[in-house]
Amino acid sequence: MCGNLNYMYCSLGFIAVEFSWNMYLVYRQRRTVKENRTPNEDVKTIMDGESYTKARLYSLDKINFGMIENFFEIALSSGLTLIFFKLAMWNAAGRTLQYFGYSGELVQSNVFMFYSGLFGAIVGVPWSLYSHFVIEERHGFNKMTLGFFVKDSIKKLIVGMLLQMSLMTPLIWLIKWGRR
Repeated sequence: MCGNLNYMYCSLGFIAVEFSWNMYLVYRQRRTVKENRTPNEDVKTIMDGESYTKARLYSLDKINFGMIENFFEIALSSGLTLIFFKLAMWNAAGRTLQYFGYSGELVQSNVFMFYSGLFGAIVGVPWSLYSHFVIEERHGFNKMTLGFFVKDSIKKLIVGMLLQMSLMTPLIWLIKWGRR
């Protein structure tokens, strides 16, 4: 039944559906923020008109930037799917294990997740830099230095990878155990 199913096209279809849904939600949010130029009565109780305007303009900048980032992400995801990049990373993880004299699906999965996380972090750096040091700076919210940004990014990468690996390793083991 599934022998004729082309998983690459299914993956691309899922990417397109997810992107379309996200863009629909972002468009609705953008429209709402753009149309509501004055605070309603509930908002007036917690902030004045000037603060509301500043927050509204900041939200519009973040939404517009997010839309551009989303278009980049779908192009990247589609391109990486079409060139079988994840397969190449999986194979690179296997070669890394062979080089160090290790083998096994669990260890290879962890090396693969490490490579995926590292790739995602590297690709995300320019977007994060622009968000922090251009958009937030423009609206007076950025109090971060470049050095702190780098340290924070490295800590976030390490903690994220440790959490991901500590959650995924037992899950992979459980799936393998269930197949027996």
